[in-house]
Amino acid sequence: MQISNVEFDSTWNYALHMMAFLAAVLVIVVLLMNLLFRIPLWMSNRRLKK
Repeated sequence: MQISNVEFDSTWNYALHMMAFLAAVLVIVVLLMNLLFRIPLWMSNRRLKK
């Protein structure tokens, strides 16, 4: 009973770490995509204003 409990805790801990890692990667990707889409728009707006 105790061994299975320890295994469950370790797998739950691993799952939580994986979820946190995936969430961080997702946030970074969204921010990078936002920058990549915003920079060309900003550059084109500057060109249009000139």
